[in-house]
Amino acid sequence: MRLSDGDLAEIKAGAAREGLAVGAWMRELAVRAADDGAGWDLAVSRREVVAQLMRVRVDVAVILAADDMAAVRDRVMAVLLDLDTLIGDAARKPRRQ
Repeated sequence: MRLSDGDLAEIKAGAAREGLAVGAWMRELAVRAADDGAGWDLAVSRREVVAQLMRVRVDVAVILAADDMAAVRDRVMAVLLDLDTLIGDAARKPRRQ
């Protein structure tokens, strides 16, 4: 695909705002456009999202186990509870047809 310098700059800025690589950001937009927004809202499968959330939860739990600071512990516990909610919601929610 050919892009003007201005278009490429806008695309890079859009990807950066979302915290994605340019290719991943463009893929997400293309997938949404192709199904007119009727499908899964992310560029990856629900299974991949749940797997990533579970991995992050394990990582945070490991950090929590290694740190004795009470304030950090409380903040990390709140994050873990939020992640548990996200994992449960993503795992239960059926894909839109």
